[in-house]
Amino acid sequence: MLSPYREKTVWNGTYLGIDWEIQRFPSFDKNRREHDWTMYLFLVLNRIPKENNPDSFWLEPIKDDKGRAHYNYMGHPVLAEIKWNHGITWYSKECGFDSTLQMIRVGCDYQHLWNFENCCEYDIRWVLDDMTEAVESFRKIVPGYKYWCFWTGKLHNQTEIQIQNDGSYKCECQLKGGQDNVTSTDK
Repeated sequence: MLSPYREKTVWNGTYLGIDWEIQRFPSFDKNRREHDWTMYLFLVLNRIPKENNPDSFWLEPIKDDKGRAHYNYMGHPVLAEIKWNHGITWYSKECGFDSTLQMIRVGCDYQHLWNFENCCEYDIRWVLDDMTEAVESFRKIVPGYKYWCFWTGKLHNQTEIQIQNDGSYKCECQLKGGQDNVTSTDK
């Protein structure tokens, strides 16, 4: 017999050079609302400038009495200052083990008591607005976070790219070989 399962809808993309993901799934408390939400940003540590101490983003685990790892993301001077919906509630190491490129997933969820008290039902537009605020606030805190060229893999400073009205961007690499219409938007 198949065990109970839950449906999940995922949206993802790139805004101002930062990959993001939004998830919607059936609420754990159907009496309060139909769906619950999460929103994440993916930060690649080699794109963080030295002056922002990229190594500090790779948090040391704190193990509990059951052997589970937790991270003090609230104590991080950048992660805790990003404009999240009621604060950061998620941190995970997505890749970077075995001496590979390090990437973290950080974000927030929308199923805490204050979310239920202050709002009835969220929608994708609401959470997308929160995502743009989170990305823009991160970009203000870490203005030198590099842009990645999907065409060549080269990292670019903000002075080397052209930001489009929709938050996508172009770099000189994309203009080589007649690629004028290529932009770094959703991957």
